[in-house]
Amino acid sequence: RRVHGECILPIRCNGILAGLHTCGDLAASSVKIFLRSCINGLANVGCCYNKLSNEGYPMSQYVSDLNLQLDEKSKELACHASEEWCTRPVDHLRWHGYRAALEQIFIRTSPTTKLCDIKSKIGRLSIKYHQTPPGFVGYCKAVIRKLGLENEITEHMIEDISREYDEKDWKYVAGICALRQLIGSVIESLILLDRAIYIIEQNPECHVQLLPIFQPELSPRNIILLASKTKPLL
Repeated sequence: RRVHGECILPIRCNGILAGLHTCGDLAASSVKIFLRSCINGLANVGCCYNKLSNEGYPMSQYVSDLNLQLDEKSKELACHASEEWCTRPVDHLRWHGYRAALEQIFIRTSPTTKLCDIKSKIGRLSIKYHQTPPGFVGYCKAVIRKLGLENEITEHMIEDISREYDEKDWKYVAGICALRQLIGSVIESLILLDRAIYIIEQNPECHVQLLPIFQPELSPRNIILLASKTKPLL
């Protein structure tokens, strides 16, 4: 419950505040509750960094002074793990190239739906690579049908782009995406270190640790933030 904006928890002082995949600012709120209450320990695994507000990052004065601003795209990158790419089938990677070419159709035809809205919708479509006809044209038709844009994007437009688009070009797009993914772990480390530093700034006597607790293939969010006001939790 909340009293004058502050979260008051009816918990025991020797307890541990635990959170698994605390979305966005919920992780930052958990850290603040830990510091402002009599809770002795904190065990937190955050997620959904793309939903962080200015309250959730930066938290520490140290990182704030560095002026390392993160836009929404940077935060979104931190939500992924490069290890995922090692296990993805080739067809899944090919789709990144197909999607980039498809966006060129949207740009050239200027459909009534804004491009930014379309790109967001494509990312949420439940289309599987093994459920569409093979090739770029099959992919485009499946996506456009799902988006309900058959009247705006014709088969003729798709064929025009397909003639410009070499089937081998997807490898360049997939390569760029893979390089972006490598940056994601660096951004995630920055966000997690910011939280750890914030705890130390607010209470220098706290013991703080950042540890991998399972393989990233199981979940890309595998780093736990541990903090204790008495002795290390591990």
